[in-house]
Amino acid sequence: MKKVLLVLVAAVVGGVMALQLDRVLRPQQSTVRVIDRTPVTMASTLETPKDFTEAAKRILPSVVSIDTVSTVMDFFGPTERGGKGSGIIYSAEGVIITNAHVVGDATTITVHLADGRSLPAIVKGKDPISDLAVLKVEGDKLQPAFLGTSKSLKVGQWVIAVGNPLGQDHTLSVGVVSSLGRDLPTNREGVLLNAIQTDAAINPGNSGGALTDAQGAVVGINSAILSQDGGSIGIGFAIPIDRALPIIEDLIKNGRASYGVLGVDILGQPGALKFPGFRQRFVNQYGAEPPQDGEVVREIAPGSPADKVGMQQFDIITKLDDVELKERFDYVKFMAERRPGEKVRVTFWSRGKIQSKELTLVDINEI
Repeated sequence: MKKVLLVLVAAVVGGVMALQLDRVLRPQQSTVRVIDRTPVTMASTLETPKDFTEAAKRILPSVVSIDTVSTVMDFFGPTERGGKGSGIIYSAEGVIITNAHVVGDATTITVHLADGRSLPAIVKGKDPISDLAVLKVEGDKLQPAFLGTSKSLKVGQWVIAVGNPLGQDHTLSVGVVSSLGRDLPTNREGVLLNAIQTDAAINPGNSGGALTDAQGAVVGINSAILSQDGGSIGIGFAIPIDRALPIIEDLIKNGRASYGVLGVDILGQPGALKFPGFRQRFVNQYGAEPPQDGEVVREIAPGSPADKVGMQQFDIITKLDDVELKERFDYVKFMAERRPGEKVRVTFWSRGKIQSKELTLVDINEI
């Protein structure tokens, strides 16, 4: 049986960027959009539409295709690699939202509008943790998308995915919300929190495009699929628009997102505490068996909250508030929802003893 992968659905020339589920997984002038959701009536309050032509008219002019060029090193030296994705026009001033993995480390970004225009774009802000990015283009007659809300979504509700799948720009597919509240790792530091699951066809190149309700109001940003071969098998995921908006505003105003952190760097090998040889090192060094579960602290930033409460290198964090850390994703998920100034009780094993300390988190950008 083929292994099912979580695929970030930005297409790369020559292949698709895929990450397995078991992998653990600066300031500029701001353009602030005042969000008016009044023109949109949510799908749950209306009868089932006979078709989706009106929704298509509403959303298609607001979805863009994105081409990127990145410079990578291979056997022959520096080589240019192309990629494709999608984006959503956020404001008439040229702000476009997409996925961070669409942008990557691109040196050149070109945005293609529904009216046929192609515009160069710059990165205004990028956040790998939430997989969101903001681009800026210069152009007139840009039509911002209508923004709905993801809070009132229901399983079984019609949704529409719009984007640039496999290079077929401004493609629309229809399905339903097949589940809600999915939490999935996307890379070592990233996470899809409370994701919308849909069976609307999503393929490589759809990343960063719109997931809308039956009236064409954006309820999510398409980001990933589960796949056996890189293509759609009817299990796609979108970032809820209500989760995305505060991060987008951070990126627009500050060029970066704000997260609360302990000030520790976690060992990069998930599940290391399960290996007898690794555990024996703690016994040899500290004369005590380490916990079976937890995250090993590889490094501590001087002056950080963790440093101030006496945490040390090779301590093992076993619990954050009431959340026991059974696997890496428990830690990633918990921290992805924290903001600077929040208080967190950290339980950790240190040199054979269990301690519990309350820390006040600081901004990730201050460490």
